[in-house]
Amino acid sequence: MRGRSMAVIGGAASLAAVGWARPWRYRACPSELLDEILPEYEFRDTISLEIPAETKRIMRAVRELRLRDMPAAWLLGELRYLPRHLVRRGAAADREQPLVALLRNGIGSVVLAERPDEITFGSVGRLHGFTDQAIQPISGARAFRAFDARGFQKMATSIRVTELDAGRCRVTVEHRVHAIGPMARVLFGLYWLTIKPGGAFAGWQMLRAIRLAVSRPAPELLHDDGAIEAPEVTELVRELEASFA
Repeated sequence: MRGRSMAVIGGAASLAAVGWARPWRYRACPSELLDEILPEYEFRDTISLEIPAETKRIMRAVRELRLRDMPAAWLLGELRYLPRHLVRRGAAADREQPLVALLRNGIGSVVLAERPDEITFGSVGRLHGFTDQAIQPISGARAFRAFDARGFQKMATSIRVTELDAGRCRVTVEHRVHAIGPMARVLFGLYWLTIKPGGAFAGWQMLRAIRLAVSRPAPELLHDDGAIEAPEVTELVRELEASFA
């Protein structure tokens, strides 16, 4: 039992180290959409991955991406929000629905702006809270920009595609957070220290899932029970399970 506990602690420490080192990180140029939506911020991070596909195909994969396509990122999210589920017993997000569709329905975040090569979404709340983030209802980009109540944080995320050459693009996920007021800044700063490695790892998993989606031949395989199964995702789960064995 002690050996297993030490293995779990060692695995968590390794994940945190990789998250901080972030070998996948690329210092991408700032997003023009984010510059309009959230020009003022104290916290920023970017994760990037080259994908051999055209912009249109990549953005289609972004809009069709589901939580079930990112098992490791989904698991990290479930662990992060476990205290809230235990206290408030909120319903979990539907893993079968495209992530962008969930955002359009206002599940935690909302879509703020779109263009052919980029989509941005955001949320407002006391994002440092573990059991209650006090998410505020935001109707769109104008309301997001106008919100200025002290004690809250505004987080905006961009997923964008930059064409490098014919048939090859760089996909970047950028997070920005603006804390309104000194106390909100201090509280989120402490929270940022704990979630940044896991958040970076989850972002990388999202990008990897997009790369797998655009490289997957059609049609996808079906199990006997009718569930869609992507071989690459199954392989990823096995790799993660083996790394923590």
